Amino acid sequence: MKSRPWITFGALLLGCPLYIQAQTLSVSDNYIQIVADPSYGIMGLGTSSTYPPLPTAALMYDYPSPGYTSHIVAMVNGTTYDYSTATTTSALTAVGSGLGAYLEITKSIVPGVSLTAHYEIANNPETGLHPDTALMKFTYINSGASAVTLGLRLEIDTLVNGNDGANISINNGASTVPVDTLYTQNGGTLPPQWWDYDIAPPGTPNLTGYGALYNNSYGPPATKPDAFEIGYWPNVQGTGQWSTGTLGASITDSAVVYWWTGTGDNSNGNIVLNPGQSISFIAYYGLNEIALLTTPTPTSTPTPTPPPCSGNTCTPTDTPTSTPTSTPSFTPSSTPTSTITSSPTLTPTSTPSSTATSTGTPTLTATPTSTGTPTNTATPACVPQVWPDPFNPKYAVDHVLKIGCLTPGSTVTIYTLSGEKVWSTGQSSFQYGVPYTATWDGRNQDGAQVSPGVYYYVILQGGQATQRGKFLIAGGP
Repeated sequence: MKSRPWITFGALLLGCPLYIQAQTLSVSDNYIQIVADPSYGIMGLGTSSTYPPLPTAALMYDYPSPGYTSHIVAMVNGTTYDYSTATTTSALTAVGSGLGAYLEITKSIVPGVSLTAHYEIANNPETGLHPDTALMKFTYINSGASAVTLGLRLEIDTLVNGNDGANISINNGASTVPVDTLYTQNGGTLPPQWWDYDIAPPGTPNLTGYGALYNNSYGPPATKPDAFEIGYWPNVQGTGQWSTGTLGASITDSAVVYWWTGTGDNSNGNIVLNPGQSISFIAYYGLNEIALLTTPTPTSTPTPTPPPCSGNTCTPTDTPTSTPTSTPSFTPSSTPTSTITSSPTLTPTSTPSSTATSTGTPTLTATPTSTGTPTNTATPACVPQVWPDPFNPKYAVDHVLKIGCLTPGSTVTIYTLSGEKVWSTGQSSFQYGVPYTATWDGRNQDGAQVSPGVYYYVILQGGQATQRGKFLIAGGP
């Protein structure tokens, strides 16, 4: 059972340890609020008071009173130091509001080595649409005369809308992780992202958080951690703790832990930082913007090849038979994330700047189901279509999937079921002589043929998602 360390008169009389909640600073927008304590330098995160669906709801236990259940642990030359108790050399400041607003504090870890914690409001790494995510950037600076070896451990005490329990998923709600589990680069088990909920799927959550471990094509890439743990909070929250919790222990009070070590696992940090150099580690945590994969719907039945388009309309040249299609399970106005793998790099320390963006909520229109038999004289509005479905690159015409009836400047992006970006194209990739038809050969961004299965597509026009759906890539000889 956790309790907040407020000072009481009885505690003074009994000679108990004195805890005083210092004045916090915060930055916010219409979606989230980031708070931090000027003594500890630890962040708390929740929804802002102006977030209409659920105002002032926590995404961390350290909200709205941050500083003592989550931990940042620095490792220098094999020794750990808890950030909360390190000496502050640059006081906590709050700069701006809205997108790009940030909190920042710098502490001395050992003589000549400092660590700056920077918490910034950033666009969502799943979609890039809304500034509803906290970018957490931790920067070491070596101003001493000797090289040092470094590592960093970040523990976030998760709590979603009052639920402090075990509702964390690495597959977008298809299942949750019930026991303390460690994932590592060396083991090939590191997930690209994680989700947490106030009501665990298959129930319907009121609030869902989203963490990006190493994916973001809408801002600075997250720095891929060497290890990641979904753990039982009492076993992972020790002051200066570097070890895991008790792996396999049931999780009734959840937390997540990141390690950046340069070793591919959670061993002691061996990242070398020479005099005059700096190195940064970036992580993201904020609001979820894509539908949960709790009840995947059946794949749609094959549809006829759509007729040629002219401008923004399509004129049928025959009389196809209407075939109902399944309705995509997407409901929110957002798109899944892309995957970018980023390793920590040695760079000069930089100061982020604010970039204004629109915070409007795009309106999505689901693909209607055909209910009639079109005639040769009809001229319906052109609705983007994907064909053939199922798609087999070996047997499809020209060995490509076609996305037709697009408007000028459209962007089509394809994702896996887990929300990882597979492929994207812009207007420059439209081809085949049919106005605004894009094609895809079934290969990912690295040129490898993707595996059979269900994939999502999202069509953006003017930077807003206007249509989304799914299709099947068929296997076979």
